Amino acid sequence: MSFKEPVIVTSPVNICGRNIRKALLELLDWEETSESFDGNPILRHKNIRLVLSKKDIIETDNCDSLGADLLIFGSRHKSEAQRASLLTHIPGNLGKDNSYGGNPLELAVASTRAIREAYLTLKQEHAVTPELESFDVTVEATHHGPTNMQTPLIFIEVGSTITEYQNPFAIHAVAKTILSLCTNKPTQEIIPSICFGGGHYATRFNELMELTSVAVGHILPKYQKDNLTVEIVEQMIAKTIEPVRLAIVDRSSLNATQIQVIKDACSPHGIEVVKAKDVKYGKII
Repeated sequence: MSFKEPVIVTSPVNICGRNIRKALLELLDWEETSESFDGNPILRHKNIRLVLSKKDIIETDNCDSLGADLLIFGSRHKSEAQRASLLTHIPGNLGKDNSYGGNPLELAVASTRAIREAYLTLKQEHAVTPELESFDVTVEATHHGPTNMQTPLIFIEVGSTITEYQNPFAIHAVAKTILSLCTNKPTQEIIPSICFGGGHYATRFNELMELTSVAVGHILPKYQKDNLTVEIVEQMIAKTIEPVRLAIVDRSSLNATQIQVIKDACSPHGIEVVKAKDVKYGKII
């Protein structure tokens, strides 16, 4: 499946978004259309549209009217560790805290194929760019807004300080990954999955995408385990555009009661609950 009407969204509110947009403008020839978004003209290259939001990117929740089949938000990542990083993730608030946009207990619509393609392309860009040797490449757990749109949404980001936001190699790696996601026509069969446990940076689930056909969507990490309910798991399933086949669990992060919650939510949908290590060593797929 490829995306026929992707829309790329950036915001001028932060320098990273401005730089990603600048790189996108350099990489392709764009035509200004007669349409506008947030008072700015929409640009088009073939089937790809590029729009500029006037809001902070995590508050940009008015894109459904664009009629896209995938929204790709190019943005910055911030963290206390301030690690140089290239990242991708699905937005959503797994708990009641919506300090960073979106609604409490609401998840955005996910595409597991988009996350898989973005992560593996970021890895490729990292591998062929010596200047990015010090950067981490990772998928993140589900977090922040926006959450209310019906269109599948993915963030692709540069982290985590002003130094990286102005690093031309990092900016171009993200821009090229965004465009690859818009233009590639992947044919490989995937195993759409939701994931549980582990840290915010999903090292174990990254590895599964590198070694197998697993495609990761929403991730509920260990630090969110108090928010693990049947309702939130059902939402992780319902808000994934591909039919979810596996619920992959980092067993060291969760107890038996929490595992049972996942099973109770997944069983009516025929979704198998499996250990991450069993997937890694080919015991499942």
